[in-house]
Amino acid sequence: MKLRPLSPQVEPLIKEAKKAVGSIKSETLGEIRALRAPPDIIRDILEAVLRLMGILDTSWVSMKRYQNNVFIDMTLIPKNFSTSVA
Repeated sequence: MKLRPLSPQVEPLIKEAKKAVGSIKSETLGEIRALRAPPDIIRDILEAVLRLMGILDTSWVSMKRYQNNVFIDMTLIPKNFSTSVA
């Protein structure tokens, strides 16, 4: 898999996303994990994250497991990261 450099228009969006993710409180994530079933918007977002990470099981159990086992530090994403595959 070969990554392409980000376009100049995408860079500000990545910076904004890093800032937004960094502002999520651990208590908020705990509240989400405690739900019996997530609201549609939360389910949609977590399903997208799992699929981007290559996880095909998008059940709520899988989503909670992912939240419990994985910590994503947005500062580790390379500056030239792109989800586009050449």
